[in-house]
Amino acid sequence: MLDDGSLVFCFDSFKGEATCMYSMPSGERGFSVTDDVGKDRALIEIKPDTSVGVTLNNGDEKPLATMRVMNGKSEIVLTAADGRTVWRSKK
Repeated sequence: MLDDGSLVFCFDSFKGEATCMYSMPSGERGFSVTDDVGKDRALIEIKPDTSVGVTLNNGDEKPLATMRVMNGKSEIVLTAADGRTVWRSKK
């Protein structure tokens, strides 16, 4: 527990944090999986706006696949390594 009210629970690998669960005073909460150089590679999050998302990142923490649900609507976005959207689900 941090002074600002954040709750964080992490498991470490030999090289650093491997996975973390967190709950923030803002209402955001989630779970992250980190690679051996400290980059978030997979995230499951609930944002303060109550949207729910799953994001898969490349080694530079750039999202390559994102699935988000908000207000009963869902969206899936696939992105190329250069940041170009390759595919987006219809709204």
